[in-house]
Amino acid sequence: MGGMEGRSFGTRHRPSKWLTIAGWNPAHPTRLAFVGVAALALLAALADGIYLWSTRGPNGWVVTGYIVLWCLGLVTAIYLNRSFNRAG
Repeated sequence: MGGMEGRSFGTRHRPSKWLTIAGWNPAHPTRLAFVGVAALALLAALADGIYLWSTRGPNGWVVTGYIVLWCLGLVTAIYLNRSFNRAG
């Protein structure tokens, strides 16, 4: 009697994927807060290392430690990005 029980409107409203695990796309703000900041920090550290190395000749141990720690940061950022990709 005029109810909407039997009607079909064709498309159903699906919830937005933005608030779900599948919504962790590359432009998601939380992902950018972690992966984006990690990438910018690595880029800034690389630029600073090149600048310091070109202006002053640091000790070999300092350069080696810097390279090892920079590579560790890079590996950590890669694993962080991979964990976001697996969550999606």
